[in-house]
Amino acid sequence: MKLPDEAIGPAPILLTAGARSVTALWPIDDQLAPPFMIELHRRMSAGTDPARSLAETQRLMIDRGDPPVVWAASAHYGA
Repeated sequence: MKLPDEAIGPAPILLTAGARSVTALWPIDDQLAPPFMIELHRRMSAGTDPARSLAETQRLMIDRGDPPVVWAASAHYGA
C-alpha cells in the first residue's frame, strides 16, 4: 500500500482503513464535552450527514455563547 504524502494522524489512518468519515477532536475537558457530543450525535442519529451535523452543532454552540474550547476542537474529514 502506498501511503499518502500528507501527515499521518488518526483521521488519515482511519480513512485509509475504510472509514467513510472521521470527526476528530483535540483534547477537551470532560465537563465541557458531553453537551457538544450529545447534540452532534443527536443530529447524526436523525439522519443528518456527519459534516452538516458538526457544522450545525458548532453554530449552535457559537450562538449560545459557548467558548471556542468547546466547539472549535472538532474537524470533519471524509465524505
